[in-house]
Amino acid sequence: MLTVAVESQNVFYRQGMISMLDYVRQSKSLNDYKILDADVKNFNETANIIFTDNAVIINIFSKDKTITQPGKKSGQPSAIHITFNVSGLFIEDIHSFIVRIFTAATLPHDGVEKSDFYRHFKIRKNAQLSEPEKRLVLLSGHGHDIRNISHIMRCSTNSSYTYRRNAIKKLGMDNRLQFYKYVQILNKFEKHNNIFICL
Repeated sequence: MLTVAVESQNVFYRQGMISMLDYVRQSKSLNDYKILDADVKNFNETANIIFTDNAVIINIFSKDKTITQPGKKSGQPSAIHITFNVSGLFIEDIHSFIVRIFTAATLPHDGVEKSDFYRHFKIRKNAQLSEPEKRLVLLSGHGHDIRNISHIMRCSTNSSYTYRRNAIKKLGMDNRLQFYKYVQILNKFEKHNNIFICL
């Protein structure tokens, strides 16, 4: 059974998301899941799927309840981070997106390569974040500004601006404000091995 958490300060968003999950359960044959209460502590360590205001985090658990990276038998904790911007979407689009999230959470991740994961979800590899873009996203989440990021990554400030612009575009964000809200959430739910999926 999957455990699902909805993390939001907005009570209406939380209730709407729970209602949407129930709607998806009634119309599709999803695996059983349990929604964790809002007051549960450390749900980041127990929840398989965490819905936030603008992101979905899928914790990858192996059989011994440790989180591992796809393609590796054991290792550091891992999580898949997916942007989740529902503004302007129809209910059917949100419905199919949630079904894809549940499918990703129920895949057997032990021994699965990233290329197999991309192929299964029909994700274009060139639309995913590059390594410098991933690093910029993580450093932004830690509170570094562009100048510090340029210094840490040993690249020019203009390159850092380009990496940020490309990351914003690939993640489907409308502006920098959404991007910085997203990276703050990532900082809260960061694992040792972070996998970014741009759907």
